[in-house]
Amino acid sequence: MSEEEHKGFKVRDRRRIAEDGELRSDPEAEAEKAPAAPVSAPRPERSAPAPERSSGARSVDFSALVLSVATNAAMSLSGQTDDDRIPAKVDLKGAAQHIDVLALLEEKTRGNLTEEETALLTDVLRDLRLSYIQVAQATPSAANPRG
Repeated sequence: MSEEEHKGFKVRDRRRIAEDGELRSDPEAEAEKAPAAPVSAPRPERSAPAPERSSGARSVDFSALVLSVATNAAMSLSGQTDDDRIPAKVDLKGAAQHIDVLALLEEKTRGNLTEEETALLTDVLRDLRLSYIQVAQATPSAANPRG
């Protein structure tokens, strides 16, 4: 492209807040006072500040994901709900789905986890599968909930 094509193009910063965080009085007037930055000049990259978490917030990592899905599976197997108004009912189909999600995670992440993460996932799956079998055998209406 020739310089003639760039000649009519002018960049104006119309933001009301400057890069340093101060409020500008008139973005239009300041844009005319300040020379326009060249279009081809790369802007310096800034690393985004880490989002602040409340003191009680837990960081989300692989272990938290596994424990969250495992908790849902255990709740389905126990029949407990968060709401006391809903009668307790064992949800074998829901528990099976959560267990299957954990098994899928185990399969897809094989070889990419730390020893602790692998041990956690293996232990949680073993415990949930055993609980599932126990609940399914004790539940009279457990005629193939997976199908």
